[in-house]
Amino acid sequence: MPQAFDTVHNQVQNYLRECIRAGTYKPGDRLPSERDLARSLDVSRGSVRIALRNLEQEGMLLRVERVGYFVGPSRLVYEPGRLATFTGTIRGEGYRPGARVLQVREELPSREIREYLHLPVGKTIYLIQRLRLASGQPAIIETVYLPSDLCPGIISIDLNDRSLWGIMTGQYGVELGRAEIRLSLTALDAEQGRLLEVPAGSPAFLLTRLTFNRQDVPIEFDHEIYRGDISEFHIQAVAGHGVGGLHNGRPQ
Repeated sequence: MPQAFDTVHNQVQNYLRECIRAGTYKPGDRLPSERDLARSLDVSRGSVRIALRNLEQEGMLLRVERVGYFVGPSRLVYEPGRLATFTGTIRGEGYRPGARVLQVREELPSREIREYLHLPVGKTIYLIQRLRLASGQPAIIETVYLPSDLCPGIISIDLNDRSLWGIMTGQYGVELGRAEIRLSLTALDAEQGRLLEVPAGSPAFLLTRLTFNRQDVPIEFDHEIYRGDISEFHIQAVAGHGVGGLHNGRPQ
């Protein structure tokens, strides 16, 4: 193990982190025991123990009592500030994108959805709910609300393993403009946990997105639930002249 002007446990931690990133240890793999790691790296078991615990706190490792440490599931990195498709984002990170349709239908929207999409009373929407997959692993429960006259007949298309935005822009000529996004934490109920293959009550990210076209007309409202154990969000921020800070959650 290369030497550095750093604590020994940090050296061990960085070494293991790089092994995981390089694929030496893959998601689900069991790591060597503390004793074996200490012997192979020529360090104390105490240093190895601290390194393993730190990596567990980072979410990179999972500890099973009386069994050992395992490499945790790969994290999926999203950038909500970019209007990019899930398909393109996941493929760019080396995963195979997928989608499984849970339900599709045309219906009258709730008052909340009608107001989000600026629809008159009596106008229908398409509800499209899918389970998004990353190399076969459940990642997101996505519920999309579209004005039915925006993309007429889109629910008759096979939406399994397809990019919805790709269909909207490619087949219907929809031009994406901007989006208003909110991100919060939630806990999965029993059905959500079943779909995402994690225990009920597990932490998750809740993202809501109102998307506008280039004429600044709202065209889509999304309600997306991301698995908390494998999701990571990267958001860029720049200094501005406005007044920021916390508020009561109402639109500002």
